[in-house]
Amino acid sequence: MHYSGHLHDDLSLRALYSAADAMVIPSRQDNLPNTGVEAHACATPVIAFNTGGLPDIVDHQRTGYLAKAFETDDLARGIAWVLAQR
Repeated sequence: MHYSGHLHDDLSLRALYSAADAMVIPSRQDNLPNTGVEAHACATPVIAFNTGGLPDIVDHQRTGYLAKAFETDDLARGIAWVLAQR
């Protein structure tokens, strides 16, 4: 993990998402986080719990990984799975 600081423009945000191997959203309750949509727009896979609006944007094992709700071991498996695909 690398802290990039505050990004001030869309070009910097796009470059950061594109450079990332994955976007992990461990939210327990979230309607539809923009960070997941933005990551997908830059072809970055999203790993998240299968809750809230995340199943609407993540196609399991195609555009990312949907872990069983609140099961951190499955979230870790998802991270490993995505990284092995890269």
